[in-house]
Parts: sequence; C-alpha cells; structure tokens
Amino acid sequence: MRWDRLFGDLESRFDHELGAEVAVEAVDEARARAAAVSLRDRLLAAAGTAVVRTGAGATLRLRIAAVGGDWLAGREHAGGTVLVPLSAVQWLRLEPDAWRRPADRPTATFALALRDLARRRTPVEVALADDRPTGTIDGVGADHLDLAVHPVELPRRDSAVTAVWLVPLRRIDRVRWSD
Repeated sequence: MRWDRLFGDLESRFDHELGAEVAVEAVDEARARAAAVSLRDRLLAAAGTAVVRTGAGATLRLRIAAVGGDWLAGREHAGGTVLVPLSAVQWLRLEPDAWRRPADRPTATFALALRDLARRRTPVEVALADDRPTGTIDGVGADHLDLAVHPVELPRRDSAVTAVWLVPLRRIDRVRWSD
C-alpha cells in the first residue's frame, strides 16, 4: 500500500511537471511565431483605414487597397492613390475599421508596382525628402526610376518634358497619382 501511494505520488508529480513543461513550450512557441511576423505580414491582416507617417514627414490617411512585397497602396480620403514603400514608413496607426482581411494579396515588389505605372503612362508625383517632381515614369531599373518631368495635366510628350530625373528607389517617400 505504501509503495502504491509513493508511485502514485511520483506519477502525479511527473504529470504535473510534464504539463507545466508543455505549457512553457507552448508559450515559447507562440512568442517565436509572433517574433517572426513582419510589418508586411501584419498589414496583410488589415484592410481599412490607416494613418501612415512617412520618412519625409508626411502624414497620410489611407484606405488600404493592397500590400505588396515591400509596399503599401491606398486611396486617400481627399482623392487619389498613394504607393508607399515600406522602407519609407515611420509608423502606422490602424483605425478600428482596419481589422478585416483584404481580398487581394499581391506580392509584387515596389519596383514592379512602379513598372505598372510606367506601362500605363500614368502621370505621378514622386515625393522625396526635399522635392516633389511630377511627370511620367519612363522606366524602372533594378534600383532607380527614370521620371520624365512635365506638368501632370499635360500628356507625356517630348515637347512638354523639362528634365529627366534618375531617382534611387530607396529615396522615394511615396508616389501619388489621380485615378
């Protein structure tokens, strides 16, 4: 009888310690999963309104439209669409309506999104830290874009182009255009 109680007590302690160890491992695993979530991953779980602060000091209120591999796009409440590289984001504040999953989950890079604007010949404003040239993106290289500078109300014609800017992609704060 005494041995039965001893073995029962040992078995009970073992089960208790095993349960505590499993609980600790589960917490550690959950923390590891949370630590692996990127800003992009977090934004993929949001669809709604976000306030975005960029490196150049702009504060944008956007309705999240799409999240790519390294960019965020959204419609401004005042009109127009903005493409922001995630590297230019200082912080984001998600509004209460932003806790829904988006239907579209593109993984295109910022350069590919810019190439689409170039293909469509969309007049844009390219916001940099200290300037905002406007025009049409003529091409996008591996690490830069060529912007034919002209008034956005005019179509891209050689006669309207006043300069061609070569802009490193890493220096772009945001790209804005009207729909």
